[in-house]
Amino acid sequence: MTIFSESFKQASQNKNWGWFITLSAVVTFLSYIQQQFETTWWKTILIFIGALLSVAILFYAWFFISNAVKRWKAYRVESMWGETIKDLAQTYSEIHQLERMAPTITEKRIAMSLQEFCNKVKKIFDRKTKSNCCVSIKVPVSNYSFSGEWKSIQVKNVARDKKHIKERDTDEYKAANHDIIGNTAYSRILSLVLKESRKPHIYLNNDVDPEKDPNYATTSPENEERKAVPYKSELVVPILPTKYGSLKEVSFGGFLCIDSDEKGSFDADHYDVPMTQGLADGLYVLMLKLLELQEKGDTHD
Repeated sequence: MTIFSESFKQASQNKNWGWFITLSAVVTFLSYIQQQFETTWWKTILIFIGALLSVAILFYAWFFISNAVKRWKAYRVESMWGETIKDLAQTYSEIHQLERMAPTITEKRIAMSLQEFCNKVKKIFDRKTKSNCCVSIKVPVSNYSFSGEWKSIQVKNVARDKKHIKERDTDEYKAANHDIIGNTAYSRILSLVLKESRKPHIYLNNDVDPEKDPNYATTSPENEERKAVPYKSELVVPILPTKYGSLKEVSFGGFLCIDSDEKGSFDADHYDVPMTQGLADGLYVLMLKLLELQEKGDTHD
């Protein structure tokens, strides 16, 4: 059904017509017009017909505008998710190609693909949140087995979207010790994982403000003196399979981190969390291969 026919049907079937076209309502309305304007009956009837047509046009216009807005919103949502599906398909095809290259793949090749992965995920979340998002992947550099003292684990950045590499990966950032305990997002996530909590193993904060929240911690250089960080919303998930039996069956692959320069960017109840967990799940096998290569010191092309 076209928007024109749908609007006409809704306008003609509107329940408000009932009182307007009843006999008593018509007689009362005509009598009022005749007395008010002192016209003849035939002029009064013409005025009534004109008023009736005006109301019909207003009804039609109301439903037409409402339907047009709904169609436009639906088109935008469909277009956004259509583009998202295409981006995800390209992203996963690259990951799966690398997994098939497992026997001969190098650390450098993985790092290049992870940056492209971050670029694609940034594109998805920029479009969805209508903000400037930064996407990065962190991996453990020491003591990353679950049986160890996890609070001493340090992480390093192995990939970030192209736009934010120079802005975030400064010499000061690289020189800092980024340990789990010094980052609220990482420590809370890993705590949930280690406890095998039924709660989603995620960290989502739509109002990041270290200046006002004394409990928020990050090892980013900007936060040394409780200064503002360059993001206002944050979504972090562990790089783990979305389904596994127990911790003995898996290894810790790091963190997938997405932040935004706008407050309230991430949706906790619908798509953002499961989509990000799915992205992390898709990275899991590749990240284990990267960690294996790092342990061996294999950096050849």
